[in-house]
Amino acid sequence: PHGEEARRERSAMTFHDYASAFIENHRKKNNKPIGETTKDKYRQYLADWLDPVLGDMTMGELDGNTKAVQRWYESHHIGKNHEGESMRHHVYVLLKMILEEASGKPVDDEGNTLIQHNPLTFRVPKPKVLRAADYVVATREQVLALADAIAPRFRLAVLIAGTIGAREGEILALRLKDFERVGERTVIHIRHSVKVEQGVPVIGTTKTESSERDWTLPEALVEQVTEHCATYGVRKPNDLLFSTVKKRGVVRPQNLRNAFQNAKKKLGDETLAKMVFHDLRRTAGTLLLEEGGATTPQAMAMLGHNTLGAAQVYQRHSKQSEIRLAQKINESMERARHGAPQADHKPKVQNKASETTKPADTSASATTEPPTALADMSGAQLAERLLLMPEELWPAMLDAIPEEQREATLLALAGR
Repeated sequence: PHGEEARRERSAMTFHDYASAFIENHRKKNNKPIGETTKDKYRQYLADWLDPVLGDMTMGELDGNTKAVQRWYESHHIGKNHEGESMRHHVYVLLKMILEEASGKPVDDEGNTLIQHNPLTFRVPKPKVLRAADYVVATREQVLALADAIAPRFRLAVLIAGTIGAREGEILALRLKDFERVGERTVIHIRHSVKVEQGVPVIGTTKTESSERDWTLPEALVEQVTEHCATYGVRKPNDLLFSTVKKRGVVRPQNLRNAFQNAKKKLGDETLAKMVFHDLRRTAGTLLLEEGGATTPQAMAMLGHNTLGAAQVYQRHSKQSEIRLAQKINESMERARHGAPQADHKPKVQNKASETTKPADTSASATTEPPTALADMSGAQLAERLLLMPEELWPAMLDAIPEEQREATLLALAGR
């Protein structure tokens, strides 16, 4: 049949050519094209890890060829300390997408697919997940010490990252116009991020749409911004706060990371030995909760997260808070041992009205709402509902509503 003949002709295409076209034309689940940075990453995976084993094979030869895919899997050397697992899994995800399209997407009106049998029949295990205990969270004093130790032109970058948790790319994309005086406060507008595309640093969009955010800066940080701009001649609205020395161009993120590593060595603080620049973001999230008494929604707004899970990755207790907690527990135990009264534990007497009032159900089942009831609520109304519930039940409620409504709810929560 004509359709079958056409399929055979298309299957003569090499895996390299098919994969290259896939990378150029692939779209996200929301039908938006993937970013140039992601394309660069995929091109590198193809060149370094897929082409050496599969690149010259035709798609017809790859059809159902599980042994060829097994050879690719075995070509990844994994160290005894799991080195290489992360890269293997990243490449696997790309290969899985390519082969799923080749075996599942019709190429003609008769419903024929490029290959009939997907040769990828196994799953590659996810790499070891970095535990919260493996992150390094600095104290406020250590953040200031790192800022003093780094190359002067990057001092403000450390302070911004360690205070409001901006990402390195977001910091390097900041221009003078991104700072606005609103009444008695100064607001930072995060709208862009520096990415490396085909080896060149460029200013593009933020990591996600929710990463675009506005945040009120503490006055102490505003003073540092003013001083930095005066020192480095940042005067015009479009002037970058951080730029290359000679041409005042966009700074490579790696240059900032290198400067941070040099600052650590100069400081000589062993507790910061494994710290990376991105840990300043985790530090900001942790200190916001510990020092500022912020709510989780406020921390989400500052860090530019739209899920509780993502926010919690960046918020962990520090040793200092652990020590303070241990001291409070110790004091409580001492009071109990010596028979001292504890006001917080006095039984509360209910009045007659409260005796007849049915207690609110805060169980997981209580989060279940008829879809129409939730869908009809505004972000402010849903925020009110969440504030009456324990925070551990928030994810169930947020997952039950559409993304647009979820974002409105989180914005309402952040404003409280």
